[in-house]
Amino acid sequence: MKEYNCNFYEIDFYDSFLEDPIVTGNNMTIRARDIILLTGLLTKPTVTITPIAECLLHFDGVRRSEKKMYEYIGDPAEGKFADPYVLFDGPFEQTPGEREHLELEGVIEKPAAWIAWDIEASAFRLEIPNDVEIPE
Repeated sequence: MKEYNCNFYEIDFYDSFLEDPIVTGNNMTIRARDIILLTGLLTKPTVTITPIAECLLHFDGVRRSEKKMYEYIGDPAEGKFADPYVLFDGPFEQTPGEREHLELEGVIEKPAAWIAWDIEASAFRLEIPNDVEIPE
């Protein structure tokens, strides 16, 4: 795996699959599948679309991680959901400094649910497979 420097908002998570985070101190890592990298979305007149089958999302200096869970009722393809509930990761040490509010959404498999995830972190890093080439 290699780190790829990108803006968090150049990632499309809509059809992604997310796993529970690994929390170490104030840092958190989420394994994700099927994200779309939209290179140049915020900086260039044209966008390069790169599907990424698997990756790691690293959040440093996390202050808060809140997941709103919408568990599927029956077959997820039917799109029926139970009443939502909220889960928090952590606890995280409340250290000083600025944090960015980052939002992602996708599917978590255990339990089978649609997830809306809000994270406050001081830094974000993306780690992708070595064989994934991102055009400049």
